[in-house]
Amino acid sequence: MKACILTILIAFSIPTYSQVFRFDYAEAYYGYGYTALDLEEWVGSTLWNWDQANYGGHVQIFFLRAGPVAAGIQLGYQTLFWYETRRDAGFATPIYRQYWPGSTQIMIVGQTGDEKGWFSEFGIGGYSGESISGLAIAGGGGYRIGLNGGFGIPLKIKIDALFAEQPMLVSTFFAGLSYRFNKQGD
Repeated sequence: MKACILTILIAFSIPTYSQVFRFDYAEAYYGYGYTALDLEEWVGSTLWNWDQANYGGHVQIFFLRAGPVAAGIQLGYQTLFWYETRRDAGFATPIYRQYWPGSTQIMIVGQTGDEKGWFSEFGIGGYSGESISGLAIAGGGGYRIGLNGGFGIPLKIKIDALFAEQPMLVSTFFAGLSYRFNKQGD
């Protein structure tokens, strides 16, 4: 939680001291991927069933530009994996419980690359959720298909190293929609 609050404070203080502040572009994503961690160790008991697939989405708003680098903030939510436990309580039928741990993401992000074509991305921030919270460092890249009117379709692969109680790697393929507020050459 502290990492998320610190990220918000930094993100909103940057434009105050900058003369290059302007809404450059925004992107919205939804994706599906895999979370690498020792799930039984994280849960602390034997699992009946599980899946380490992750899914979720985020919005990125870029409002600073320094040469080829655009900087902004990312807000999102991602379900990181799924698991089920089984408990025999002396009844004829065992008790099954299912859990889908997820976290809200708040990050400061940077992106380099062309308006249309290849781009790379990096970020730092935090995940904050009921059962998973921690600092995260992100990196990735992708390809943006340009459309008319400032719109685009970005496709990217993003990997977040999440330093929670047990560290995990969250690898996700995202597809989205982008919009450029200040179109150049359109």
